[in-house]
Amino acid sequence: MTPFEPYRVDEGDEIDKAESIVLAREFLHAVGTTKLRWSSIFISSVLNSVPFRADREHIACLCAALADDATRLYAVASATSHINLKQLSGYHSLNERQSGAVLFKLDYEPGITLGDIATSPKVQKYHSQREFYELFKQFFAMVRVDESNSNVQAVCAKSLAINRKRLKAAIAFEFDLPYPDGSRMGLVEEAISAFEQRLGMKL
Repeated sequence: MTPFEPYRVDEGDEIDKAESIVLAREFLHAVGTTKLRWSSIFISSVLNSVPFRADREHIACLCAALADDATRLYAVASATSHINLKQLSGYHSLNERQSGAVLFKLDYEPGITLGDIATSPKVQKYHSQREFYELFKQFFAMVRVDESNSNVQAVCAKSLAINRKRLKAAIAFEFDLPYPDGSRMGLVEEAISAFEQRLGMKL
């Protein structure tokens, strides 16, 4: 198992930048180890916390670059059928657990909410099946999407040919993420080197 957690939190639920960097470097070491292959890649709820489509595409692009013909990618995220989003459109039901969160619906993209504004503002993206399909179909030849228990789920295989420009942009995004103290991850060059080693190409 090779985890990648750019925002690892400590026991006080605060982001631990030092530990996050350690994990990121361990991940990049695995990426650069060409004999190591992944039969499965999992994206669990991460895409709910990425508020912009272009950034979600960066994540899907990186995963596709790490997949080979035997790899399956499994992704899950909260769907647009989730009670939190439905309540913002006036839906009420005594048969479903009611959310105690105060949420605001944003309009720059469908399915976007803003919550926890008094303490730690958080944007959430709720996905339709079509959106999930269109996200992963850009990078995989086989994409199957369904929905269960207010979650949208994708199973993907057979990654498409790598677009070097797009992959380099994805690396520049994911390995230079910002931290609350104003600093950044600063691992772009290390990440480019690791991906070049794995893929046998110049980025």
